[in-house]
Amino acid sequence: MYHISGQLDGTPKFDASLGGTITITQASSTNGTLGGSGSVTGSFLEGQIETVTDDAITATISSTGEIAFSLSDGTRTWSFTGRLSMSGATIQDGRHRLDLGDGGFVTGDWSGSRTT
Repeated sequence: MYHISGQLDGTPKFDASLGGTITITQASSTNGTLGGSGSVTGSFLEGQIETVTDDAITATISSTGEIAFSLSDGTRTWSFTGRLSMSGATIQDGRHRLDLGDGGFVTGDWSGSRTT
C-alpha cells in the first residue's frame, strides 16, 4: 500500500492538493502487469472536491521501474505515471492527470510512500 500526495500545475499547494492510498499487486516478478485498488481525493479552488475510487485498477511497470496506473469510476479517470525506487519504498517523479468526464482535466506532480 502506498500513500500518495501531490499538487496541481499552476496552483499553490495550499489552494489545491490530492491525497489517497493505492494498493499495487503483482502476480509474478517476471510479469510487468500489475493490479490493485485505490482511492484518491483532490481538493481544488472554490471548494471543489473530486474522489475517484477503483477496486480493480490495472497498472504496468517496466524493467527500469517506470510505473503507470489509472483509477476510474465510470465518469472520471485519474491517471498516474512515476518511477518506483529500487527498494520499492517510494514512487518519485510522478505526474497525474484527472479527466473530469465533461472534457475538463487537471494535471500536476505527485509522489508516493509505501506504508506498512
